[in-house]
Amino acid sequence: MFMVYFTGAGIGYLVSIVISQSNAQLVGVLVILVSMMFSGSNPTLEQMDAMGTIGSVLKLPTYVSFIRFMKSFVGLTNADGLRSSTTLPKSNRTKSSTVTEFSTG
Repeated sequence: MFMVYFTGAGIGYLVSIVISQSNAQLVGVLVILVSMMFSGSNPTLEQMDAMGTIGSVLKLPTYVSFIRFMKSFVGLTNADGLRSSTTLPKSNRTKSSTVTEFSTG
């Protein structure tokens, strides 16, 4: 999450240098919104694959969307936290009542 700040700041600096001063704020917001749109949330990456050629073209920006990778990191971190917090107390534990594996991959 710490690196997301630096990535967003870097994009802001790049936009402020490349775009004219009167349009820099608007373009900066649009760059972040487009990055959010192509983060793979909705439509998901699987839904984009199912769209055929248009989906393949729309999937290309997801490879450079820093928000996609941040959301993956947050999801994996939350799943890892759930793994350790979803076991029952030792006295009530049975083999079928513990969560031992999460598919992260």
